[in-house]
Amino acid sequence: MKASDQIMGFIAKHTDDCFFIVDCQRTGVRDRIAFEVVSDILSHQEFSSTIPAHVTIEADRLVTKNWNQPLRSGPIDLDNFTPDPKSPRIAEFFVIIGFADTLGSGVRNLYKYTRIFSGQEPQLIAGDTFKTIIPLTRSMPLDGIEDGIERAQKLSALERAILDASRLDDALTIKALMAGTGLSQRQVSRVLAGLRDRGLHRREGSDRSGSWVVLQ
Repeated sequence: MKASDQIMGFIAKHTDDCFFIVDCQRTGVRDRIAFEVVSDILSHQEFSSTIPAHVTIEADRLVTKNWNQPLRSGPIDLDNFTPDPKSPRIAEFFVIIGFADTLGSGVRNLYKYTRIFSGQEPQLIAGDTFKTIIPLTRSMPLDGIEDGIERAQKLSALERAILDASRLDDALTIKALMAGTGLSQRQVSRVLAGLRDRGLHRREGSDRSGSWVVLQ
């Protein structure tokens, strides 16, 4: 557990977090990615090797490497992977103590949270060394034009969370936004009104059956 805390702290120190509303909860997605990365390193490490695992943070990506004895080599994606813990007892222990969800959940969660965080997919490559690459930058500006970057930087974390939640689910209700942000209806309405007045966000249709449109 000490090793996991150290690696999580290292990732938190050298990367920026982004908050999104995921499953109606305001979530620090960077921390969720770090959790899955660390869990995979520790539960799937080939401990018969003396070669230590590596975590490297570059300008635009997070890369991990650990010694591996794969059943097969090559890229791993959601359509072709089979859970294969190198230390089944350790992997089972991590599930029991809540450090992992279920066997194989790490791959699914890495895809889920990386897509939300950067708009890209992680790379998981099995070989003598198991390599994970997590993109840390978005694939394009939020609105695809230069001034979108400047406007995005001026948004508060809460405003970004609501905009990103609307992109992921344009049918979100006010109650869902309240649950995800922990704000009252009046506070959420005030944030929505501010985004609308700045030309960044609007509602089309009724409150019950309409949808959100993100304009940046």
